[in-house]
Amino acid sequence: MKISKKFSFFFIFCVLFSFIVLLMYNTKEHRVEEFQREKLKHFELNIIQEYQTSSNLMSFLFALILKDKFIQKNLYNFYRSDIQTQAKIREDIYTKLLPTYEEFMKISFKQIHIHLKDNKSFLRMHKKDMFGDDLTQLRPMVRYVNEHKIDISGFEIGRMNDGFRYIRPLFYNNQHVGSIEYVLSSQYQINHMKEAATNKISFILKENEKIANIDKEYKNKYKKIDKLNGFVMTTSLFNENKMMCDAIDNLSKEDVEIINKSLAQNESFNVVVYQNFQYKLFQFVPQKIALGDKIGGYYIYLDDATYLDEMTKDFHMMTVVVYVILVLIFYFLYYQSETKEILKRKNKERQDSWKIVDKYVIFSQTDIRGIITDVSSAFCDISGYTKEELIGNSHRIIRHPDTQKEYFEQLWTALNENKTWIGLVKNQNKMGEKYWIKTFIEPLFDDQENKIGYKNIAVDVTDAKALEKINKTLNKKIRKAVKLNMMQYKKRQEEQLQNMKLSSIGSLAAGITHEINTPLTYMKGNFEMMKYDIMDLENNDSLKESLLLNHTRIFDGIRRISNIIEAMRELASTTKDDVKVETNVYSSLMTALTMVHNKSKQIAKIYINGTLFDINMDNSICCDCKVFVHKQRIEQVWIVIINNAIDELIKIEDYENRKLSIMIEDIEDKVMVYFKDNAGGIDEKILLNLFDPFISTKESGGMGLGLNIAKKIIDSNNGKIEAYNENNGAVFKVTLSKK
Repeated sequence: MKISKKFSFFFIFCVLFSFIVLLMYNTKEHRVEEFQREKLKHFELNIIQEYQTSSNLMSFLFALILKDKFIQKNLYNFYRSDIQTQAKIREDIYTKLLPTYEEFMKISFKQIHIHLKDNKSFLRMHKKDMFGDDLTQLRPMVRYVNEHKIDISGFEIGRMNDGFRYIRPLFYNNQHVGSIEYVLSSQYQINHMKEAATNKISFILKENEKIANIDKEYKNKYKKIDKLNGFVMTTSLFNENKMMCDAIDNLSKEDVEIINKSLAQNESFNVVVYQNFQYKLFQFVPQKIALGDKIGGYYIYLDDATYLDEMTKDFHMMTVVVYVILVLIFYFLYYQSETKEILKRKNKERQDSWKIVDKYVIFSQTDIRGIITDVSSAFCDISGYTKEELIGNSHRIIRHPDTQKEYFEQLWTALNENKTWIGLVKNQNKMGEKYWIKTFIEPLFDDQENKIGYKNIAVDVTDAKALEKINKTLNKKIRKAVKLNMMQYKKRQEEQLQNMKLSSIGSLAAGITHEINTPLTYMKGNFEMMKYDIMDLENNDSLKESLLLNHTRIFDGIRRISNIIEAMRELASTTKDDVKVETNVYSSLMTALTMVHNKSKQIAKIYINGTLFDINMDNSICCDCKVFVHKQRIEQVWIVIINNAIDELIKIEDYENRKLSIMIEDIEDKVMVYFKDNAGGIDEKILLNLFDPFISTKESGGMGLGLNIAKKIIDSNNGKIEAYNENNGAVFKVTLSKK
């Protein structure tokens, strides 16, 4: 299948455009990914730096509070005092730390908490009356510091609140006396990171079984984030970071699924979302608890991602620009290609036209003196000269000697008056043969209207007279064909008349067989009775024997007449040809053989299933081979095949050597009939086309229609007829179906 040029250009355009857009898209996506990585890396670094800053601040505060060893000394004495003294020590430490604590609270400190070395609470600055509770199970960081006596810092959820905790062991006189804890709220970290961020930063706390134990005001202190499964936010952050909360609420279902799936991985990630006709970048950095690998929460950083908006706009603009450029380029290329194709086609058409003109048009061109300057191939063909022989000569080289001088004087008179001359010219080719042309000659002019020569276009009319002869011959052939058609028409009329006569004879035969069959049956019955009367004669054996012999001869004649009448009755049956009936093949063959017996008995012996056919044969012994066919038409086929065989067998001189064998073969649902003769076989030249109309094996007579009709009858009865040669004879095989 040839692909059109337009489709090819369109296909290449689509492939190239798709490739460029895909390349641009991949570049954009790569830049987006790079942008996300850089942003996330920057956010993580910001958190680390802020954490380090907080650690340095806490170290400074620890040094400030503990430099006078007031707390360490009092804790040392606490273990050696009675209950009243212990209460006074707790009150003294509280009074000592209160001014410092109040200053710290201004910068989002949550609390200062002092622990005993057995992990029990000694003093909570935010609730001084709450002490003595065991923190062993709830506060792993406190237990860890008291056990290992080293500093520790990190995120942990306590009984009262969550936050970033800094715990240091306390010593006095080289003895471990307890630990002190500073707690910074997540709000403190966020407030300091805001200075380096253009948008809001929030912290979401991972909801677990400890949160419910923080205090009774849990429901008011924390709010669940509906779209982030298993995370809550402090009420203060929730109210302050309205922009962040709205952005989370407006997340699409797909974005929520991506974020929740990523949150479960406990790793840093970011997600680009599209809200309010602009891109936003959500960055999530996990905060692990101080001890263990569990996640305590996530820092969230919301960036408007104007860079992505600009990049998307640039991508769309570049896509349009690329499309326009490619359209212009491909239009230019297609236009150039089409122009080249048009020019190429025009040149080819011009060349083809000139080739046609050169090959078929008798053309010549001369200068003002009549010297030939150019000729066509057709001119060379009709004149017998080559171009080299003609160019440089005048037309006198092809002038016939019979042409009168006055003829050319008229030609030049017209041309000198700048008129076109038209006329018949008799010329002579190189071989001396004459030819006639009808020529058109007109002057040629240059751009200044100066006559520069003449051009001559001619038509070969040599065959005009020959055409008259051809017409006469054609008329003769037409008359002959008409006569032949009339003869064939007359023959067809005679055939139709013959068919009508045969039809009348058939009707007459049907009536005759009916009328004759009744007295014939009566005669057969009486002759049977007569035989018994003869057998009863006494005392005259010679008369009895003579009467019995005469009786036998007469009875055989009656039976022969009966068989002929039966065959005529079958052939003249009024059953419609288009009605199929169950037919005994053997019986139909006996009917056909009876009808041709008058001809066949003088020509050849005919055997049916190995038994020599006799018109007096009893049909009751026939085999039971039944098929479903048009009975009368099948009998016509048998007659055609038998007659063809007889016509070939008659060519054998000796009667005894002539033989036609008919065999019936019954196999499952098929019945096959074989007609085998020994007449020398069918000519191989016509064997393949034997059943075509007007193909005949006979040397004289016949139109070759019998076997063609026989084949059509067999085909209409869902059968098959074949012909082949075997053992110096022809075989016709007919296969019929029982259904």
